Amino acid sequence: MNAKLREVFDWVKANTQLLEVCPGVDHDEVLELDRVSAQFNGSTTHTGGGIFVALIRVSETEVIGVGQLSVALYRREEGGDVEDIFFGDGDHCVESICLDDDGKELVTGGDQ
Repeated sequence: MNAKLREVFDWVKANTQLLEVCPGVDHDEVLELDRVSAQFNGSTTHTGGGIFVALIRVSETEVIGVGQLSVALYRREEGGDVEDIFFGDGDHCVESICLDDDGKELVTGGDQ
């Protein structure tokens, strides 16, 4: 597992309610995402449809996206700014972590 992905997930799990809040509580979600962004020098952005994510640069070609229920690593071979990597053509979810209903971690490889 990517070490930065693990670090971000562990911090989010210990310091926010993002993995527990009910979807649709936008105000609390945005405040929590802003905390994540501040902790990891990222930015919070609106993806459309009432969905927000914190984007954290890992490298020239990788970005971690933190959403309400999961933390995922995205890679784009051409690189670019964080929005290009997260939203752009040719981006791939390399791996992600979330919690199931029993609080157990679910780790997936990308694009599953």
